[in-house]
Amino acid sequence: MAEIALVASIIAVFQIHDDVVGRAIKYGKAIKDAKKNMDTLQRDVDDLKLVLTKLKDIVQKAASSGNSFTKWPTLASLQGKDSPINHCQSSLEDLLLDLSSEDLRDRLMARIAWPHIQKKFKTRLTIINKHKEHFLQCLNLDQAAQTHSVD
Repeated sequence: MAEIALVASIIAVFQIHDDVVGRAIKYGKAIKDAKKNMDTLQRDVDDLKLVLTKLKDIVQKAASSGNSFTKWPTLASLQGKDSPINHCQSSLEDLLLDLSSEDLRDRLMARIAWPHIQKKFKTRLTIINKHKEHFLQCLNLDQAAQTHSVD
């Protein structure tokens, strides 16, 4: 059951990823000064999605093996309300809010404010990249454990 909850959390991050990428594209078109940052954002969140996809595959493998998280101990650390997955989701939601500018007046204000917002944006992106690195470390640890147990 824990595996199902973890997969659901990962899928929730996937959904937010798609919204962030869509908004980043629109934001980059509306605010020319932000285009380079939006391209970086898109690459970074796409990389995050690839890492989480691999993580989801391992979680599903754990579920189908019948061993739960006993052979994948780092997966257990990714669960719960205060988990890295939930923190990553919150960081993406914060970015989504930052990129929300629907009407013309909002876009004009965003264009004017971009130099000031850029620092906060870079900080949020750094946090998301730290989450990605954490997930990569979890993948590496579990792969190493699997390799070691086969030997």
